[in-house]
Amino acid sequence: MSYTIGIDLDNTIIHYDTLIHELAVKEGIIDASAGNVGKSKKRIRDHIRKLDGGELKWRRLQALAYGKEIGKVKLSPEVEKFFKLCRKHRIKVYIISHKTEFPAYKKYNVNLRKAALKWMSRNKFFRKDG
Repeated sequence: MSYTIGIDLDNTIIHYDTLIHELAVKEGIIDASAGNVGKSKKRIRDHIRKLDGGELKWRRLQALAYGKEIGKVKLSPEVEKFFKLCRKHRIKVYIISHKTEFPAYKKYNVNLRKAALKWMSRNKFFRKDG
């Protein structure tokens, strides 16, 4: 019997929490000491969307994280171990993404798909030993 698994790229393979928090602080959208917001991407997103002009602020932040700043993100914990187990047991893995080609925030005209592929390449996803 053979198995095939599909795994989502964003927020499953790629862990954005730390970068989103750093960018939100750097951009002055949240205060670093704002303990009520926390450091999870979802909590930061929900907080930002409640602000005046929040949806636009969130789109800008997300465009930065998914495009220009994607090189700073890390693999989610245990992902490397998961892929090694799949290889060991000869399980086919397909990486799935619903990523648009360009961000909704038009000022950052970065090709998000190319940025993700570049990140994957740097993280050895396309190497036999990767």
